[in-house]
Amino acid sequence: MADNVAFTPGTGATGATDDIGGVHYPRVKATWGPDGTANDTDVATGKPMPVQVRSATGLVPIGEPTDDKSTATDTTSVSMISLLKQVSASIQALAALIDTGALFVKMPPGEINENGRVSEEFSAPIAVDTETFALITTIAGLSRAEDAAHSDGHTGIPALAVRRDAKAVGSGTDGDYSTLNVSAHGDLRVDGGKAHIVRVAPTVTAGAYTANDTLGGEMTITDAARISGGSGILTGITMAVEDDGANLWVADDVEVLIFDSNPGGTYTDNATLDSSSLTDADAFLLVGSVLLDTASALGNVVLLKATNVNLPYVCNGSANLFAVALNRGGRTPDATDAIQFTFHMIRD
Repeated sequence: MADNVAFTPGTGATGATDDIGGVHYPRVKATWGPDGTANDTDVATGKPMPVQVRSATGLVPIGEPTDDKSTATDTTSVSMISLLKQVSASIQALAALIDTGALFVKMPPGEINENGRVSEEFSAPIAVDTETFALITTIAGLSRAEDAAHSDGHTGIPALAVRRDAKAVGSGTDGDYSTLNVSAHGDLRVDGGKAHIVRVAPTVTAGAYTANDTLGGEMTITDAARISGGSGILTGITMAVEDDGANLWVADDVEVLIFDSNPGGTYTDNATLDSSSLTDADAFLLVGSVLLDTASALGNVVLLKATNVNLPYVCNGSANLFAVALNRGGRTPDATDAIQFTFHMIRD
């Protein structure tokens, strides 16, 4: 059957058509409304043709102009207007980051190599202005690979230090980041390389000694190193002894044995030093021995000294050294507290 129906124009109302290729197609004016009502579709009067957007699972709400933008925490369906508002806000925020140069790209750690580059799969071009590009180039020029050779013209960032006229630390808690410090003269403040002295006054016998007897027993040279297992140099030893002149102490009367850890033998004052005290095991702990080869009489005091000793040491198991003095001359102290040793060191 033919699609077109012919009719003969006559008198009466004129019907609206659209002549397309000699065929008249009727024009239809859409109306809408409930049964018995026909509303003209007119945006100006507030009665446009209502439209619903539907997906395969149901109605998709368009929303109202007053709807808030959607958020990442939305757990229910939101209107298309809310989504579009969120897209617009995200684009504006991204533009602001680009304008301020604060745009960063977060990548999966496994996709970033040791040079800070990402695989082609995760890469994307980022547009930056000329000034920003120059800044990025400068920063990249400050980086150096491990074990890379030095070359003239390399750039870097100078390390600043804080002037502290008095020795102090720039942080408050162990494990915190802190500053490098310099003295009033610009010297970098470091521990180590500083003179250090320890005084020990052993109890001795106010009576006769036999030559080579132990003088005062074992002595501990406390904190000979800054840390346990630390090192340094023994630069000298001074022994001050009260002497009324009857038993004048002279050079070479005293020799001091230095141990890097606590010896296991028994070193009793005014006792013979033999294999029962200085065992083979203790002998292997000896750093060296120092003969006090200089004597100076100062009134009722005699100073026995050894200077320019320069005996290096490494403490073993603690920060201390240990010493035993030998009365090589068999001298007699005037009193039990008549002797004091001063050990001179430079600690690393």
